[in-house]
Amino acid sequence: MSETRYPYQPKIVTFLLVIAMFGSCASFFIYQAINNEVGLIINGLLELSQNGATIFYGVLAALSLGFVLIGLLSMFKRFTTKREIVVGDTSISSPKSGVSSKVITVAYADILMMERQEVSGQHILNITHNDGKLSIPHSMLPSKQVFEEMVDLITQKRVALGDNWEVKSPNK
Repeated sequence: MSETRYPYQPKIVTFLLVIAMFGSCASFFIYQAINNEVGLIINGLLELSQNGATIFYGVLAALSLGFVLIGLLSMFKRFTTKREIVVGDTSISSPKSGVSSKVITVAYADILMMERQEVSGQHILNITHNDGKLSIPHSMLPSKQVFEEMVDLITQKRVALGDNWEVKSPNK
């Protein structure tokens, strides 16, 4: 029995960008809340007093800090949890989604359709099977080349079974 394993982890750069962006937002809103001396008018629709504007900035700072915390926890989880896609002889096992720890196993015989999708430069393999749909974005794999290798391997394993099914690719 042969298995091919592919690491399935978000890129560290993504976490660092999220932490940096929301950290900057939090710093800005904390500064605004501490030094606020005026009210705030939002799109000419909502007028806040000085106190209301300070609370508004405080809430935005708290939300930004919350996203920083989520980024830090997600980065910690990335380094402490081994997540991978396993392409075996009779099935593929993969985390249910990019953030899920739950692993699902789909037998090749249960695959009804495989569709390659491209959204804003992001390549995604959608596998429709008897129990639902599994989506694998290329950004969760080490490289685009590894993604292509994995798609080819899954396709080969499914084609070997015969039956009626289809592989759809985006029009180029």
